[in-house]
Amino acid sequence: MPLKSEWEVAHGVELPELIRTKNCLDAIRLWMQYKAEKRETYKKTGLTAALTKWSREFTPAELPSVVENSIASGWKGLYKSQAITIRSTPGSPKKELDWRDSL
Repeated sequence: MPLKSEWEVAHGVELPELIRTKNCLDAIRLWMQYKAEKRETYKKTGLTAALTKWSREFTPAELPSVVENSIASGWKGLYKSQAITIRSTPGSPKKELDWRDSL
C-alpha cells in the first residue's frame, strides 16, 4: 500500500504547489471540516477544481485568513473580503459594507 502524501487533502487530492504550506494545508482541512458539518462535501473532481482555482486566486499568505473569514461569515465559498467604504452624508463617519454580508 503506497504511503499517503503529507500534502493530501482528501480523496488522494494534494494541495497544489502554489499554496503548499502548512498554514494553507491546515486552512483547507478546516474548510473541508466546515463543509462536512454543513453536509456539503466535495468529491474528487470538484475538490481538484476548487483547489486549483484557489491556488490561482489567493496567495499562501492570504488563504488562511480567507478561509477563516468565509467560515465566520457563513459563506458557501472562499472569498476575499471586499469592503466598500461609504459616507451617507458629507462629514459623517465612514461605514464599511461588504456585499457578501447580504448573502
